[in-house]
Amino acid sequence: MSNEKFKFEINKLKKNNLNIVEINNSKIGIYFKNQNFFVFKMICPHLGGDLCEAKIDYEKSTIQCGIHGYIFSIINGELTKNPNIENTITGRLPNKYFDPNIKDRYRLMRLEYKIEEQFLIINY
Repeated sequence: MSNEKFKFEINKLKKNNLNIVEINNSKIGIYFKNQNFFVFKMICPHLGGDLCEAKIDYEKSTIQCGIHGYIFSIINGELTKNPNIENTITGRLPNKYFDPNIKDRYRLMRLEYKIEEQFLIINY
């Protein structure tokens, strides 16, 4: 990352919604909920899927990748559910090669930001 700063006018961002902006040819998600901002790259950390095509659940504040179905919290970036594990459990018993209780380490790539006056400033 080049550590550049990019300004976005807060009053132009949709509240209680995922705003997708472009920075240096990369899509960035800005989730603006309850006067809080959650900023992350719109790339699935599992295999690099495009989260611009993802399913958003605004009630749960989650985003689900359209490629493999991984579901992430937009609030903290953590993987909340891997639906593929549920399907695998029905066909496999836990063993040294498959443990359904191990939590994947995938997380949304969050970006640092600050608020100055009426601007959201993202470090990228």
